[in-house]
Amino acid sequence: FPNHKEMAGSKYPCVVKVGHAHNGLGKVKVENNNGFQDVASVVAISDSYCTVENYIDAKYDLHIFKIGEHYRAIMRKSLSGAWKTNIGQSILEEIPVTDKYKMWINAVAEMFGGLSICSLEAVVAKDGKEYIIEVNDSATGLLGDSQEEDRRYIAEIILAKLETDCTVPSSKESEAASGPAVKTKAADSSTGGSKTG
Repeated sequence: FPNHKEMAGSKYPCVVKVGHAHNGLGKVKVENNNGFQDVASVVAISDSYCTVENYIDAKYDLHIFKIGEHYRAIMRKSLSGAWKTNIGQSILEEIPVTDKYKMWINAVAEMFGGLSICSLEAVVAKDGKEYIIEVNDSATGLLGDSQEEDRRYIAEIILAKLETDCTVPSSKESEAASGPAVKTKAADSSTGGSKTG
């Protein structure tokens, strides 16, 4: 919804995300219409948009990463019992990247013009159904014990891109880019002009 005036009731429970919600911030689980109206009043003074999603009673969430030709899948289970699996203590476990997960993340990369680095977040409901709830470009948070390795992969991608796209120009290319040198003649002294050069 672009603002609080557009907000209409929803199926409950639902999750309202205000503005650029991330890392569990700006997200509220709403149980009923009274709660929804309370959240709408907060959106009214935030001068921001909001989104409303169906609440999914999750067993855990999944994070699928693509870093160049490297793929990774991390499962995160909350230990705190909070509905937001990224709040409080949680267990992170690297799991196999299935063909389905690879298809999902490759589709995300292609959707945005062939990204080299991207990720997605999915929630796995208690009935086993998977719901993609978020996609990210290179502004993605790394998770788990593999973060150092993933940072190296990212650095390799950036260096390779810089090496192919940012070559040092030759002296002729530099001259062509800056334009021809301008030479001025000395002004005729009989006209009272000054001499430059």
